[in-house]
Amino acid sequence: MKPHTIHVTRKFNLGNYQTVDYHIEASLDDGENPIEAFKQLEKIVNDYWEGRTQNLVSIAKKEA
Repeated sequence: MKPHTIHVTRKFNLGNYQTVDYHIEASLDDGENPIEAFKQLEKIVNDYWEGRTQNLVSIAKKEA
């Protein structure tokens, strides 16, 4: 089996029974290691979340 695409989906808790899902997908180049590519995708999602956490949590609390 040779994977051609990989997907990462992460669910983050905003509090007050609210969550946000982030999904990222990539096509693998020939000879690219899918495990390393998966780690890079996960890092992209986590880095994005770290920059947005406080903003999203404050919005969720405002709406509750």
